[in-house]
Amino acid sequence: MEAIGKFLVIIDDTRNTYTRCDKPDRDSCSTYDMVKSGDYKKYMTFEMSGRGGFSKIGPDGDWAEAVSLGGMIVVSHGMCFRESALKM
Repeated sequence: MEAIGKFLVIIDDTRNTYTRCDKPDRDSCSTYDMVKSGDYKKYMTFEMSGRGGFSKIGPDGDWAEAVSLGGMIVVSHGMCFRESALKM
């Protein structure tokens, strides 16, 4: 499978929002309400209510997102970092 590009996901635990930016420079972002479940010491799951998508983060920062687009399921994966650790 070929990588289609880079994007940025911002999970805000305080506001319970999930923001996905198609470009890492945050120019084209969409923000959704989310419902979180799980334990940060294990796996956390974030569901974008009514959007046909969810995201899962593992204890080591591994990340996966699955979203339904029409009749397709698109799966993305990568690594998570706390924003304070990123140089943006």
